[in-house]
Amino acid sequence: MTEAETSVCPDCHGLGLVRRDVNVGHPDFGKAIPCPECYWDQRHRYLFAESIWRRYARARLTDFSVGTQNLVRKSLNTGHGCYIQGPNGVGKTHLAAAIIHHTWDTWHGALVLVPQLLDLIRQSFNKDNGVVPENLLDAYAQSPMLVLDDFGSERVTSWVQETLFKMILDRELAGENRLTIITSNLTLRELRDYYNTNEDPLAGNRIASRAAAMCDVVVLTGADRRLQR
Repeated sequence: MTEAETSVCPDCHGLGLVRRDVNVGHPDFGKAIPCPECYWDQRHRYLFAESIWRRYARARLTDFSVGTQNLVRKSLNTGHGCYIQGPNGVGKTHLAAAIIHHTWDTWHGALVLVPQLLDLIRQSFNKDNGVVPENLLDAYAQSPMLVLDDFGSERVTSWVQETLFKMILDRELAGENRLTIITSNLTLRELRDYYNTNEDPLAGNRIASRAAAMCDVVVLTGADRRLQR
């Protein structure tokens, strides 16, 4: 565990509770609530540990073909992320984890499953936990490197369209200060069609276009590794 991981929270000083910044007379004035920063940190660590270190602690770029390694290195050297596309079980998450290991000295990264991320943001709408949804979304959006794993596997709603577009837009506007890795079963064209709906027929265009602007496509092929074990 690094020094950063063991440092005391600057907001609650390790107490796990803070007071809401509200005016006198507000029903929550003086009320102690769970520290939003710790709430985010605990869930981020859980997702990061569960998603990467247990299963992909030894993931390395050299686990993949020279061609794939060269594509990834070329993207990273030009400041681009990667859109890792392919069918189930070909190693998309494995490659994303390998990229995090490969770039750790430069980019501290986090990997989140998109459906889980959306669930966390939904849960943060529960005001009792003191977490503001926008703050939780911003925390992920501002991660130096972010792997959005299994993009395009969640059920599409107008809220999902808006939330994912905002996150991708924020990361694109940050430019070289953010590196984004996306894994998906869908091609960019299929991703566009997946997020286009009758209610918003251009939502998919916006999401796929931003993803294409930030990321170079890396296609993985082959048999499902999970079924070969």
